[in-house]
Amino acid sequence: MMEKLIVVRHSERLDEVDQRQWNKIVEKKFAHSHDSHARFCFGSDPPITSNGVVLSRDAAATVLEIIKANPSAEKRVVLYSSKLLRCVQTCYEIATQLKLPMHVSTGLALTAAAVESCVSAKHGRSNSFNFLSLEEIQAHCPRTTVHCCDDENSSHYIPMNHWRDAMNAVNEHNRIHTPHVKDNEAICCINIVVAHRETIRNLLNRHLKLPYCCIAMFDIQHSDSSESADETIPESLSTELRSELTSIHPTLQPILKKKFVFLRLMDRHGKDINFG
Repeated sequence: MMEKLIVVRHSERLDEVDQRQWNKIVEKKFAHSHDSHARFCFGSDPPITSNGVVLSRDAAATVLEIIKANPSAEKRVVLYSSKLLRCVQTCYEIATQLKLPMHVSTGLALTAAAVESCVSAKHGRSNSFNFLSLEEIQAHCPRTTVHCCDDENSSHYIPMNHWRDAMNAVNEHNRIHTPHVKDNEAICCINIVVAHRETIRNLLNRHLKLPYCCIAMFDIQHSDSSESADETIPESLSTELRSELTSIHPTLQPILKKKFVFLRLMDRHGKDINFG
């Protein structure tokens, strides 16, 4: 089984185009509120612009072409998104073109600076970021089904303690749910993640200037080391998932030790971005 990862940066956000307009929206919403934390979270979670919708559709068309170009006889494609609104709205345009449901995750938002600052309590309190509810997210995505990956009982649970564990979990679900296809090279599992520029920077270990809706592609490789399952499986995974993994044949136990092998970085139209 081949495994691919496609990471798409979110589209153009309103506050970076018209900060004054966004400030007015925030001021109006919190005109009679003194909840500074809620104000900060809302202000840090702007929507994409109308132009951003166009950019998202361009990226969606490119992602569709990438999937069609994959020569595998069978492709299993799953679509994930950070829970921040700009990612959700970008992902929605991809979901409608690919006719796929969406899986939204707090863990995939952990690279965003505003979320990170809340977690580290830089604003004087340890509250986690106030994300939109699943119902609110679904209202933004009327033509597709949205699943939340924050519930440990979910079949697509994604840890919320570290971005790397979140990315590892994304690329593990196909293997866990269909272990019998492990050695079937005719099958390609393609996971699409709509997230933040910091996610791509972290995976590449490069502080790059990245345009909206840029697309990074990776191969997923698994360690063939002799490490024990306990050393390999992140502690943040649910008890049920850990139990399922440790019961797998010993040769499959280290499967969560992953290597993201960079393939391409391109703009929303599929043109390569060269970074030396």
